[in-house]
Amino acid sequence: VNIRSGRQKVAEANAENLASTIRVKYTGTPGLELAGSVQIQTDITQDDSDDVEGATLLEAHVIWNEGPFGIQAMYATWSIDGTGAEALGADEQTGLYLEGSYRFNPAFGIFARQSMWDITAGSTADTEKTQTNVGFNYWPHEDVVVKFDLQQQDENAGDKDGFNLGIGYQF
Repeated sequence: VNIRSGRQKVAEANAENLASTIRVKYTGTPGLELAGSVQIQTDITQDDSDDVEGATLLEAHVIWNEGPFGIQAMYATWSIDGTGAEALGADEQTGLYLEGSYRFNPAFGIFARQSMWDITAGSTADTEKTQTNVGFNYWPHEDVVVKFDLQQQDENAGDKDGFNLGIGYQF
């Protein structure tokens, strides 16, 4: 069961089984954010015919910025009930990443990120995937960023080495 495939088209959306989410966040120390979330759904796909039932998402992350240095880490795990998810080994799905960054000045910074995920962690096969990204950010304006990174994936992740280019903004 792929979590993304559980989405429904808006016109046909069934919303009989709602989800509950709680988040705890600490920001009492300058430059530090610690947070965790729990989301519980009684029927993740809202479809009685797929043998997939409830699901629980647990997430925790830390962000620490000290001057030009930054570090972020996140861990998340899904626990999915039902024989449909269990048969695919998708009853447990996990992921994490660790990222370090350095900002040279207000306009330019670099980062490196190591990610690991496994959408069939409930199976006995080695299905863990890893990816490494190294790149830079350029801020032409304080609310606009241009991002570039090189990406390297292991064989389990599909060996999709390449690059990413993106633009972000806030308003």
